[in-house]
Amino acid sequence: MNISTPLPYLKSIRAPGALTFVAKQTTLKQVRVKDRIIFEPVIDLDAFRFHAVIDWIDVKVALGRPTQHQHVQTVLAPMLKRTSYIVAKNAGPGSVADSFVIRIQEPPPVATLMGIAEALEDEFGFTAPPVITAIEISIDASPKDGRAESRALLLGAMQRTIFTGRDITSNRNSRPRTVFGKKATKTVSPVVAVAGSAKTTPKSFCLIPWPNNKTITEAACIRPERYRTPAIDGTMYLGAEDDDVMIKLMDKIIDTQHVNGTFVALTDNRKRVRVEVTLQGEEPARIGLTDLASLQGFKFTRLQGEYFQFKLPTFVVDDGSAPSATGLAKAMHQANRKIVFQKAGTVGLMVMDAARIRWRATEMPNMKKTLGLMGLKRKKTNRVGTGTTEALTSYSALNKKMALALRDLGHREARAFKKKGGPAIS
Repeated sequence: MNISTPLPYLKSIRAPGALTFVAKQTTLKQVRVKDRIIFEPVIDLDAFRFHAVIDWIDVKVALGRPTQHQHVQTVLAPMLKRTSYIVAKNAGPGSVADSFVIRIQEPPPVATLMGIAEALEDEFGFTAPPVITAIEISIDASPKDGRAESRALLLGAMQRTIFTGRDITSNRNSRPRTVFGKKATKTVSPVVAVAGSAKTTPKSFCLIPWPNNKTITEAACIRPERYRTPAIDGTMYLGAEDDDVMIKLMDKIIDTQHVNGTFVALTDNRKRVRVEVTLQGEEPARIGLTDLASLQGFKFTRLQGEYFQFKLPTFVVDDGSAPSATGLAKAMHQANRKIVFQKAGTVGLMVMDAARIRWRATEMPNMKKTLGLMGLKRKKTNRVGTGTTEALTSYSALNKKMALALRDLGHREARAFKKKGGPAIS
């Protein structure tokens, strides 16, 4: 039994594509997934090239003598071959400070970054080692056939299987959402910059309902029509921009966006599906990224299980028994779960399952009372391993691609360090 879901476009008048899921029996023996089925996206992942990159790193430097940010820029520019975004911390008169946060875009290998740190130390001195305050890492997937339809299929599959164990519901700004308004309005050549107009306010919508004690109740959160489908030509967010972790999924067709509205339009062979993870606040230190030197031995593969993780929900199989009121109710519940998965994916289904548990806990006293008046007893349900959502299982084929891309990133860093004459990164 297969199911299919549309892949809509919202910024352009374009017919939606379609993503098919094929039903498969789970092969795991754990009680939580035994005798259940999954719906796996029908897509050839080997038809894509997966590549992990570090987009940028924010490094805080504590200098031995106060200076202005342009003097820090003077040291950095020849080594980075581009202008860095530098913010002075607690600047005094004349914008003089002894502490700066430097954003290094598309950073060179770690070995080269260490050389840049040494140049800053030679010029100004350090009172403490440079500290990583934020980092953004992405995995790009480029279709070998270069077709937009191939990118749409993969993005649709990722939108519906992306997973995070972090709280993305308590804070309204953290909830799963699609942003589809244009942030950039003018195209620039990769060589010649063209002034553009001011950016427009992006439009967005939340993919999930959430109880507000007014119009949306726990019962409403169980209804599949309350869930929405992410746009293929929009950016899907998990987490707020000021959260310690934010995950973005997108069809990357433009690059080098500026606040003045300019951007670079990518050629077809450079367009790709991107999973982008931003770590800030306490998160870099939590995973072991502290000072700049900590990048030398960092295991990039651990990022897969932490952030680049995709999961498939499991569903109860119809046992073919004679219809009953309870059986029909269970069948309807599973049918609604399939609809929510097709629309809002695994993260949406987690919200629905959790809302159902909360709703059942509220309604159970009334249900018991009604059954008692009817002279009936409620049959106990085995809920082993269900937690706040019905059982999930790894989308292992896609997770393996993520892990291999991150492994290759680590290998590239190791080769660069070896070339510089430093110790190899394990």
